[in-house]
Amino acid sequence: RARLSVVVITKNEEPRIGRCLESVRWADELIVVDGESTDRTVEICRQYGATVLPRPFDDFSSQANYGLAHLTGDWVLSLEADGVVTPALRERIQDVLVSEPSHAGFTCQRFSRFLGRPMRHGEWFRKVPCLFRRQAGRFVGSVHHGPQLAGTIGHLEAEVEHEPIQSIAQFIERQNWYTSREAEAFRAQGPSLSNSRLRYQVCIRPATLFWESYVKKGGWREGMYGLVFGVLFAWVEFLKWAKYWAFTCTVEQATAPATGQRLEEGEQHRPARLAPGSERARLSVVLITKNEEARIARCLESVRWADEWIVVDGQSTDRTVEICRQYGAAVITHPFCGDFGHERNLGNDAAAGDWILQLDADDVVSRPLRAQIERILREGSPYAAYKFRRKNWFLGHEMRYGGWYHYYPHLFRRGQAYFEGRVHHLLRAAGPLGTLEGELEHRPFDSLEQFVARHNRYTSLEAQELWDHHGPASMKLLRYQLAQRPLKLFWKMYVKKQGFREGWHGWVFAVLFTWVHVIKWAKYWELGLRRSECPALPPPAPGHVDVAAHALQA
Repeated sequence: RARLSVVVITKNEEPRIGRCLESVRWADELIVVDGESTDRTVEICRQYGATVLPRPFDDFSSQANYGLAHLTGDWVLSLEADGVVTPALRERIQDVLVSEPSHAGFTCQRFSRFLGRPMRHGEWFRKVPCLFRRQAGRFVGSVHHGPQLAGTIGHLEAEVEHEPIQSIAQFIERQNWYTSREAEAFRAQGPSLSNSRLRYQVCIRPATLFWESYVKKGGWREGMYGLVFGVLFAWVEFLKWAKYWAFTCTVEQATAPATGQRLEEGEQHRPARLAPGSERARLSVVLITKNEEARIARCLESVRWADEWIVVDGQSTDRTVEICRQYGAAVITHPFCGDFGHERNLGNDAAAGDWILQLDADDVVSRPLRAQIERILREGSPYAAYKFRRKNWFLGHEMRYGGWYHYYPHLFRRGQAYFEGRVHHLLRAAGPLGTLEGELEHRPFDSLEQFVARHNRYTSLEAQELWDHHGPASMKLLRYQLAQRPLKLFWKMYVKKQGFREGWHGWVFAVLFTWVHVIKWAKYWELGLRRSECPALPPPAPGHVDVAAHALQA
């Protein structure tokens, strides 16, 4: 019979590559093109007798064609590291090897699992090219690659199993990487899309894909799995084109300090001495950090005039701690426990000032806000705490509308306030709350990829917090939060709070933060799955009504 070579692309696939190679042990040749894995992937591949070709990862087609150039079989089976050849597909392939068909290649049915569930309906059950003659084609496509063949294509009535993700967080992490590569590839292909075409891709196409996946292709038959997958599938399409649009935006990099000059390497900051007769209350600045090397200096530079700096660091692996100490900050290092309120209170307990200003590493105190704080320190105040506006920047664009320009109560007397809440924590003050007109500048991210990565972490913490406080929720509540509540949130941000006045930034911002809500509740549903073998969650117990109230408020 004809010889069969299997080509697999890998990078850090230790948990899955063994199952994949076990399903094709009967092939004549196993070729693995490895993108410099740092786990046991290469070791496992060699245990199965595979020829491993190390190659820095460029794109998927380049990796696959590199393997194609080194294999010797008459036929090529292209397999992903999370794919498994079923016994039925093995039989069909062996029939091809002995029958000398006229086709240049064959497709098969890809049978996918989503969070462990077989997905027979929706977008994930479809034909994919899998087997082809070595001399008949080569791989094309930088991300979603496949063989381009010179000749007719047949179909094998069998399936390849595909289980690409084990969690929603992993799905988001993977698609965040994929969509960035796809957006870059589209941008490199030629002239920019027209405004009407881009508007269709960003505004209409995602909704169309959800309808096709959930309604037309029967995703609703999969219950909550079909709903969650349909929403995620549509979000991936939106994110890809939103990133394409973002490449056209001029993102202002936060490199220049707000006031003065940054410290040179090795230079130490010394707090300024107060002039005689100018005694005032002391101010402590408290920050929580983890791997904030790129932004922490700009933040500390804007509060260089304070009396004390306390940094609670979650074991950074970059130069964050070094930079903080260079500015004279006292650094408390300990593992991050997933509770931001606890981290802030830990810094408050270590502060010695009469007043405490809580900041994030991506915050900058403006000159007007500094002047108002210094007036309070000199003249005193009847208030226990103060709130002030936080001016947020989205991809270099100042956001005044859409719900992201709000008050932020993070200045208070020591001992008269504390934080509660793990993720979106609140300040509880033992006294009246005043208002300052100065603004705090906030630049939380410079790209959509950074935005998605950050909120992937946050939504995991929020979902766990919901579960810990309320346990399992009813299916009715979950459907509301996943299907109806997002539409209301979008209307609130884009229409009621006039996000439309921000142009494209307002639209993308509203969709992204609606997506954050969906992901939080999808992960909450996923936690219920992992605590039960049954996909249906139990109804709420008596007295559990507060879950809905809490959900609506959140």
